[in-house]
Amino acid sequence: MPSLTGQGLDLLLGALLGFFLGSVPFGYVLVKLRTGKDVRDFGSGNTGATNVGRVLGRNAGMAVLLADALKGLAAVLLAAFIGPAAPAAAAFGAVAGHCYSPWLRGRGGKGVATMFGAFVALAPLCAAVAAVVLAAFAAMTRTMSAGSLAAAVALVVSSWWLALPAATTLAALLSGTLVIWRHRGNIQRLMRGEEHRFGGGRS
Repeated sequence: MPSLTGQGLDLLLGALLGFFLGSVPFGYVLVKLRTGKDVRDFGSGNTGATNVGRVLGRNAGMAVLLADALKGLAAVLLAAFIGPAAPAAAAFGAVAGHCYSPWLRGRGGKGVATMFGAFVALAPLCAAVAAVVLAAFAAMTRTMSAGSLAAAVALVVSSWWLALPAATTLAALLSGTLVIWRHRGNIQRLMRGEEHRFGGGRS
């Protein structure tokens, strides 16, 4: 039976490390500690910062946003000790772990903050481009979902445009695609003009 060696083993270990760190459900834990309730029973049913903000307020949402970003950042930085191929795998693993946490029976958030945290470490220029795009689209449409979707696309396009290493570009493609997939309900509401805007109203 063939065994994993070299780059293949680095990729596997990086992905597992990223998935483990990404799966820590900070939003779920915070809401549970503060209220005794399950954040998945409110709003969008996700465990990310936006839904936590709906339940506990803006400060709690910002705290979860930072924590979710830091776990993506930590995954990539720690994976560098495994081998050169591991950080890219860890970046995608962290996003996947956040979206499908085994601690929550496969439920989780939409992966935006974790994606940003991971790519701040893996491809900082791409993360910066995606952040600018997110801010611009969120401001224009007054919907965070539109900004997040545009940012996911920008991350993929910028990684290709900058001719980054293949592993990094693939991690961006997989992460961006997963974030878009997790927003499929938002996409439907945006198309129907039913997505909630900042300050009330619908898109």
